[in-house]
Amino acid sequence: MTFGSWEQSYNYLPLWLTAAQHFVPGTIVTYKTPSSMDDCEDESPRVILNHVFWAFKPCIKGFQYCKPIVQVYETFLTGKYRGTLFTAIGQDRSKNNYPLAFAIVESETKEAWM
Repeated sequence: MTFGSWEQSYNYLPLWLTAAQHFVPGTIVTYKTPSSMDDCEDESPRVILNHVFWAFKPCIKGFQYCKPIVQVYETFLTGKYRGTLFTAIGQDRSKNNYPLAFAIVESETKEAWM
């Protein structure tokens, strides 16, 4: 209830990503939307995300202290919105996992990996 309905929460994602770029300068965000937007019941445009990728600047900067290897993990989203969450993980010299980047895609396809 804090974040509203599924649709309201989902529609806040582009706003959240923009805020992350504003308050954490150097953060990289890219997302792909269809060329046309659907209208909701209240006739406001609804954003549909095909792919979204983000990497926070501190994570990017910290990679220089990691071993030169990146592991990619995936997990399937099982709520109302299906998809796959990818996380790119590095490892520091103390063998701790270090988050590097994140992506949500519709499914594990060649296009999604690109």
